[in-house]
Amino acid sequence: MKIRLVLASWAVIAAGAYFAGIGMAEDEPAAPEQPSEEAMMKEMLALGEPGEPHAEFKAFVGEWSGKATMYMNGESATSDASISNELTLGGRFLRRRYKGTMADMPFLGVGILGYDNYKKEYQSLWLDSMSSNMYTSKGQKLEDGKTISVSGVWDGPMGAIKMRHAMRMTGPDTYMETGYMMQGEQEVKTMEIEFTRVK
Repeated sequence: MKIRLVLASWAVIAAGAYFAGIGMAEDEPAAPEQPSEEAMMKEMLALGEPGEPHAEFKAFVGEWSGKATMYMNGESATSDASISNELTLGGRFLRRRYKGTMADMPFLGVGILGYDNYKKEYQSLWLDSMSSNMYTSKGQKLEDGKTISVSGVWDGPMGAIKMRHAMRMTGPDTYMETGYMMQGEQEVKTMEIEFTRVK
């Protein structure tokens, strides 16, 4: 008798929960209608088109000679450098080929700078002859509206180091690249390169 009473009680509770659930489901707003494949494809194509940020890459295109200054432990060292910049993939990316020296050794670097229309952010990839990793960073323009600033984390023997790289045109035929790294809670400048267009 007691077992039947318990089972009957559970049946009533379960039925109540079921019908309560139906009532709640009816009160919930309908899920938003998913866009059609055609609409999604149209949006993807639009996001893939070069825009104003990509057009601004044109100012950096060309052959440049530079003076690179490296800062470490309160000391600095200056050396000659050069960089060749060109647009690629229909103007969507700026490809950069750097030549210089690091610690009195030849130093080569290849970089790709782009702007993601969907995420609305600059994205950068860097590879060089002194490391085997691919350093990625992302960011925005600074408040001056001229400086592209991207940040990332470089992993190595010294641990994960937060780094930032900034570049901006300083004239029709000059531009500056500056590198920073975090030391504790302080951002410290580690590199500065002044480039002049080769005519």
